[in-house]
Amino acid sequence: MCTLTADLTHLAKYCKLWCLKPSMSHHELNVHVNGQRLKHNPYPVYLGVTTDQTLSYREHLSHSAAKLKSRNNLITKLAHTSYL
Repeated sequence: MCTLTADLTHLAKYCKLWCLKPSMSHHELNVHVNGQRLKHNPYPVYLGVTTDQTLSYREHLSHSAAKLKSRNNLITKLAHTSYL
């Protein structure tokens, strides 16, 4: 645990130097950076791709499908209109 704390202190200095803000969330681990507890994100986004633990990309694909559905609905509505 001491090594993790030392590494996170080093990481906190790095983040502060480069004006980065680490994601804060996880309920199972009690990890702190600059006195703030890190939060767990079950679906982190990296380079625009939502990942999960199994690397199945299910969350990313469902999100992409929802976006495409709304865009297709808009195109369908526009295709059935007439500007005459």
